[in-house]
Amino acid sequence: MIDLVTYTHQDGVATIVLLIIQAVFLRRWLPALSSLEKSAEQVGRGDLRVPASTPMPTLELDHLRDAFRGMVERLRAAREAIDRQMKEERRMRL
Repeated sequence: MIDLVTYTHQDGVATIVLLIIQAVFLRRWLPALSSLEKSAEQVGRGDLRVPASTPMPTLELDHLRDAFRGMVERLRAAREAIDRQMKEERRMRL
């Protein structure tokens, strides 16, 4: 009987520890992931302004944010180059 009570107690403690770890994880990661999601939606709408460099909780998310910002910069530069080329072609046709 004591073993069952001990295991039940240990399981309860383990569950509480896991819930605390999950809460800390969610508190740190959700704002960062939400920020990246909003930036992706912004780009999806065609807004190619480089998103703000928001702080990230991990080095991996820092790299992801920086890669995303670099991609947006390259997309904007490509769009501007295409616009310039189209304007030049229109001017040449006139």
